[in-house]
Parts: sequence; structure tokens; C-alpha cells
Amino acid sequence: MNGAFFGTKKVISNFVNMISCKRTKHGCCDKFLMSIFMFYTTSLFTLQFFIVGAMFASVYAFYDQVFATVFSGNWALKQAYQSGLFTMLFAYFYIFLIVMVLILSLALPLERAKAWFNIVVTVFGLITATSIFGMVFYLE
Repeated sequence: MNGAFFGTKKVISNFVNMISCKRTKHGCCDKFLMSIFMFYTTSLFTLQFFIVGAMFASVYAFYDQVFATVFSGNWALKQAYQSGLFTMLFAYFYIFLIVMVLILSLALPLERAKAWFNIVVTVFGLITATSIFGMVFYLE
């Protein structure tokens, strides 16, 4: 995601330079198509940011319902759920995974990061797949 914001920043900051009549020898059609591509890239990266947030919100809401259902039978677990402990731990774990993806993709060399990245992506996949299948099951 950090790379997406970096790319968007570069596109926006160089927009005038890329389509300027004085600095480039591109034709009118090329400048028009470049403008469309820059608008597309900016909107794509902006929507990508909101998609990640929406995915977190839907997974968080699903697991909140799962915790409420599973822990309703046990008094001590129900009290811990009502205090917000389980949802807070889940949110911290999910955000930790996002931070791990950023650190692994930016800080480590590819050979060392690949094994850890596979683990983190597998955990993300399990969380996401479980929530999607669970949402489908609850909607029936």
C-alpha cells in the first residue's frame, strides 16, 4: 500500500511536467491519453485504500458476531467479550498482519522475505476465506 501512495504522489506531482507543452514533444493525443492514464492511476490507488479499509470493517464485523455467538454460553467468556477484549485483540492482530506485510515488502530482501510473506498471506487468506464463507452461511 505504501508503494501505491508513493506512485500516486509521483503521478500527481509530475502531472504538469508530463503534459506541459514546453517540456515535452508529445503530441496532443499522447498528452490527452497520458492525462486519462494519470487520472485512472490516481483513482485506482485511492479506491485501493478504501477497499482495504472496507475489507477490514467487514471481517471485523463478522468476527464480532462470531465472538458474540460462541461466547454466549460461558459467563466468564461472555464478560470478556462484552468488555471488548476479543474484538480488540482481533483488531490488533489484523493490523499487526498489515504492518508485517509492509515491513516484509519494504525492508527485507526478496529471498529472506518470501517465506515470511507466504506465512502472513496464508493467515490473511484464512481469515478472509473464513469470514466470507461465514457470511454466506449466516445469510442463508
